[in-house]
Amino acid sequence: MPLTSTGRAGALAAFSLCLALNVAIPAAPARADDLNRALGKLAERIKQAVDAEGEATIVLRSFTAPANLAVNGAPGIRKALEGELKRRDVLVKNGSRLEVMGDYGQAEEPARKTVVVRIHGRVVDRESGRSLADQSVDVDNLTSIAGLVGATMSVPIEPVQVDRERAIRRGLQKPTAHVASGRISAGPKSPFAIEVLAGPSRGGAIRPRPAKVVDGQAYLSIRTSERYAIKLINDAPFEVAATLTIDGLGLFTFSEHPEYSYVIIPPRSSGVISGWHRTNDLAEEFVVTEYPGSAAAERLNVPSAELGMITACFAAAWPTNGNPPPDEGMEARSVRATARGPITGADLAEVERKTGRLRAAISVRYTRDDDPVAAPDPGK
Repeated sequence: MPLTSTGRAGALAAFSLCLALNVAIPAAPARADDLNRALGKLAERIKQAVDAEGEATIVLRSFTAPANLAVNGAPGIRKALEGELKRRDVLVKNGSRLEVMGDYGQAEEPARKTVVVRIHGRVVDRESGRSLADQSVDVDNLTSIAGLVGATMSVPIEPVQVDRERAIRRGLQKPTAHVASGRISAGPKSPFAIEVLAGPSRGGAIRPRPAKVVDGQAYLSIRTSERYAIKLINDAPFEVAATLTIDGLGLFTFSEHPEYSYVIIPPRSSGVISGWHRTNDLAEEFVVTEYPGSAAAERLNVPSAELGMITACFAAAWPTNGNPPPDEGMEARSVRATARGPITGADLAEVERKTGRLRAAISVRYTRDDDPVAAPDPGK
């Protein structure tokens, strides 16, 4: 599948991008780095097994997902786990005697009856085949879940949590992508949408790329060597914080400011993210390439079949000294690919915002087909 190169961008304000710092406050939802927290627990178990064997390095294999799940989470899982292992002085190195492998999938946390993504990892001695340790961890932050499974859903701000959970479960099981004139949303009435603008890698204009819906999921085609940008659209009467994931990698994966969390979009406006964020003045263009040249291959060494997806998640945002939208409430709950293209200009500013609960997640798969609106045959 196609892959996208890396670049960086920030939050939108007055049609320009602003980088939002995630402000930790009791009323805020669980942070998007819940994936790192969960994998920190897994890394601790791996560390114990590695120490017991007198080793300091491991081979890190890809994490697999069931066939009925949109495969997008393995790159993000690998990157986060590798970072957590490094913090614990366990290095990832090919040729090591011990290896880590695992899987992930949608599950339900029985005590709270909430949807989670359950990640299971195990440590194996490659020489003897012995299983040395295994551990399961749960990710329950909706933004993290949407990025891992490639979700498309509109999430109502229900006053009764069980109703909201029911809607979330339904949205994960049955995607609801809607396409109109290049605009991709979770439904015809949703105020949040994305457009993918694509064109020649050098020179020439980029224009909205047509998409189509198959089995509730949006697909479009971006040819090898084409560059693209992502337009984030907010038609709501309040600011939103958008989290962007490409091929399982967050927008700020290669940024000099990893503390950035969101792109802020003002009320009834939109903004275009042209590449992976490097600094507030520079980004690396999104350029589609064959897998070996992609950002994911460079950093993650994951199979190409697990890439080729863009996911944007939207939540209400407001200044740290301001008030949330009236309906927000304050309830908390925790192939081809894209390569790193030429450096391009960026016009970003840093802001601090509080954020509310997830309101919409939008995913689009980009394919290798030459037809701009090609998509898999639903009969296959």
